[in-house]
Amino acid sequence: MTNLQRKIISIATVLIVSVTLVGPGVAQALTADELQVQINALMAQLATLQAQLSDMGGSTGTEATGTITGVPAGFTFENALKQGMSGDEAKYLQIVLNSDSDTQ
Repeated sequence: MTNLQRKIISIATVLIVSVTLVGPGVAQALTADELQVQINALMAQLATLQAQLSDMGGSTGTEATGTITGVPAGFTFENALKQGMSGDEAKYLQIVLNSDSDTQ
């Protein structure tokens, strides 16, 4: 499983847990204390998922490590990119994707 797949699975898991825990609670007009308890539970779940991702060798952010030739160290993707876009972010995304045989 590639790092990209792991990230997608982790993000999807967090979103599903968030919707499951928060979604029904909003409709029931929870108190501030009850909402804080849910927020704390979500934060704990997020920390657990980030630790699991880290243990698998993944990254929990979108910052480039600089180990890929052609991408500046510390570069961070700031925008959502779509097919046909150009610019530095699109160029660096192409470099990152082309550096992995699964996404070439």
